[in-house]
Amino acid sequence: PNLNLKEMRQHMLDITRMGSMCKTGKVNYYRAMVVVGNGKGVYGFGIGFGNTPKEARADASLKALQNLDYIDMDPGRELCTPTMGQEYKHLVKIIPRPVGRGIKCNKKFLPLIYILGLVNCKIKFMFPKWFTRIRALKRSLDMIISRRTLANMTGKRYALLVAPGDHWVHWPDRWFDQVKKPYDDNARLVKLRRQQALHFKTRGNKLTDPKEVVGGWRQENWIRWNNPLERWLQHGRLSRRRLESKPGGR
Repeated sequence: PNLNLKEMRQHMLDITRMGSMCKTGKVNYYRAMVVVGNGKGVYGFGIGFGNTPKEARADASLKALQNLDYIDMDPGRELCTPTMGQEYKHLVKIIPRPVGRGIKCNKKFLPLIYILGLVNCKIKFMFPKWFTRIRALKRSLDMIISRRTLANMTGKRYALLVAPGDHWVHWPDRWFDQVKKPYDDNARLVKLRRQQALHFKTRGNKLTDPKEVVGGWRQENWIRWNNPLERWLQHGRLSRRRLESKPGGR
């Protein structure tokens, strides 16, 4: 009774011309799949039939209004966890994105996502059949859970429940391009010198430039992972090397 039907919007997902045989011969009719919703989490799917596409769509809209469901999410905040719904081989994945990043999905699904009321998330659909796709999507939407529900379930304070990313500020990657540029230029120059030295041939076992060698672990650093006896022997070897390298050493 508190739901305002004037806010509801509908979108036809699929319409198919069907046929069946009866005593009088072949009868043709239409089957429509429609989603209705208010863009705030209230939604419903309906399948209707009719002699014309218009009648099938009206029937589907009416059935969708009779099967309304609700997405348990926090308006204006990031989803708590990724969700996945599966029906047979059909998969639907809903992955949260930071606030302000918007929706990422195939643009043909955007009207459906807008009607569902999802924001700041990435949505993946696999395989094309709408019947099983709708069931997989409903399972994925049923797994979305709000912080208020989590607080009631766990007995924790509502204010203490935050999702990863609620308090993060994403710095755009382009800010770091200027820092990264000299390193990329250096690597590109080394690669070009190697190609010129080898006359653009592939020689994986040859070094052409000292800059190709990247600094790594020395054998002396392995001492930290040795047992005490091996560590003592290593220390003795290093001491002997130092003595021999000195001018007056034996």
